[in-house]
Amino acid sequence: METARALDVLAAAHDRLRRVVAGVPADGWGGPTPCAEWTVRQVFNHARLGQVGYGGAALGEEILPVEVRFNPLDALDGDPAELLEAGLRCAADAYAGLPAGAEAVRTPLGELPVWLGATAAALDCAVHAWDIAVATGQPSPLDDGLADGLWPVARHFVDDVREEYGVYAGAIGQRFPTRATSLLAHMGRHPGWRIPGTPDALAPLQAHFRRPEYAPDVAPGWWELVLECHRAVEAQFPAYELLAVKQKYGELAFRARPGAGQEADRRLNGILAVFVERSRATCERCGAVGAQLREGRWITLTLCGPCEAAVGSDGRL
Repeated sequence: METARALDVLAAAHDRLRRVVAGVPADGWGGPTPCAEWTVRQVFNHARLGQVGYGGAALGEEILPVEVRFNPLDALDGDPAELLEAGLRCAADAYAGLPAGAEAVRTPLGELPVWLGATAAALDCAVHAWDIAVATGQPSPLDDGLADGLWPVARHFVDDVREEYGVYAGAIGQRFPTRATSLLAHMGRHPGWRIPGTPDALAPLQAHFRRPEYAPDVAPGWWELVLECHRAVEAQFPAYELLAVKQKYGELAFRARPGAGQEADRRLNGILAVFVERSRATCERCGAVGAQLREGRWITLTLCGPCEAAVGSDGRL
């Protein structure tokens, strides 16, 4: 990867973290996150200090001690946006100020090619942006385009950092359907992670149901898929009416009415077809890559290998 491309990836990761932090509600800072035993505040402090660490190292300053980086305070010493901006500017300015033609840079991971150092800083920033987003009910900030830019450093260093510092959970061995979800799994994060104790993951759909007592009836592995489908439909038909969201014959059944006219129906069906097709290859139970299966059960389910082994003949997920 060229240095210019790596700096673009770093800038994109910084932008995602800014947007996510701006979206944290006032009462959301103390909540749980995919980083076991860390609150949103702690992930935030770790993420911003990580950028301070990359920037300081690039400038030849003393690298932040491990105990500071990996034992973040559960407190905010100022306005989050201002604290974050100071950390992001430290890394961005340090890399932008490297001499033209510089081939290597000092980082918390040792001396690296400049492109790899910048991408390592971006990976740390982007993954923690995802942690904060899902912990506060925001959409994932990690898309396939950004994930493509981060994969080279993930392949280089994640296993080494996991072994040396014990800071990542083990990689999830299942296959996931996108490059972004695969990257998260490689980093020890389940892409389907939800806030503990909140069964309302699909609450955004409720306002569209024709009758208030209706509710989605799909397993957690499809929750993100259903939310994406809802957002795609709502973008085209803001007042659409929802009749049912369920599993039928191993695929997503998203029954909706867009409004009057055959053209509206045609457009809606085109949107839904994309998500129905994706559901046929997404495990209903965990969100990994799956396949439609019925052997030994009275109902067809879409499951990955591990979930297929865990679901009994009654089909209960």
